[in-house]
Amino acid sequence: MKPKVSVIMPVYNAEKHLDNSIASVFNQDYSNIELIAVNDGSKDNSLEVLHEMAKDKPNFIVLDKPNGGPGDARNLGLKSATGEYIFFSDSDDTICKGAISHAVDSIGDCDLLIGKFNMLMGDKVSERGLIDKEKTLGRDEFLARYVRYPGSFYYSALWNKLYKRDIIAKNNLSFNANIAWGEDFVFNVHYNYYVNNVKIVPFCMYNHIWNISGQTWTTLYRLPRNILTKKLMYKELKALYKYAGKYKEYWLYVTRYIFNVTLLD
Repeated sequence: MKPKVSVIMPVYNAEKHLDNSIASVFNQDYSNIELIAVNDGSKDNSLEVLHEMAKDKPNFIVLDKPNGGPGDARNLGLKSATGEYIFFSDSDDTICKGAISHAVDSIGDCDLLIGKFNMLMGDKVSERGLIDKEKTLGRDEFLARYVRYPGSFYYSALWNKLYKRDIIAKNNLSFNANIAWGEDFVFNVHYNYYVNNVKIVPFCMYNHIWNISGQTWTTLYRLPRNILTKKLMYKELKALYKYAGKYKEYWLYVTRYIFNVTLLD
């Protein structure tokens, strides 16, 4: 039997999107999947919808918790996951057809797989990715490429990647639930301490809806908190490159990150 993949999906007030997002998991051409949907204190009918959809699916696990943010919800999902691999998905997005089978077949003995993704902006669909050819990157080459665009969705997002659960479990990796944004970036920085080889695939893994909500704008304009969060992210990135013995070589790129905004690629 092929290895199990645990798909972890935080859910908050997403009842209108759950049909599509969950269908994209169970319509994959890969049977050994468990979906762990974590209701994060939704105020709509998300929890009821999840329970109804999970009725005839033993591999569909529904968890419920008070609202604590997506990072906190993912932490609970990680504690419940039993798969060899972890795939993260958001409740308003969809996984591309064939993405999970392609990822599992391609990752080999690498510690991380990164694929391309689609950015959906209204009626426009734009394929995004920074590396267009399938290849395996050793640690040094990966760090050299990563440091040039560390804030890009390609490197900092969760949903275009396949992770090894044993790396997460053995190193007690978890999400920082105390920051309003950037928890995915920090998680990836921590995971990258333990990455020796990265598999890159030109296959499109995920459909991400680019939607600036009112809540997002509120978060963006909380300037003092945002400065502290960006400072934390910079410190985490700097610590990674110091640990890898690469800071002197790439200090300019690391320092530049604190002034950069996130790119869409």
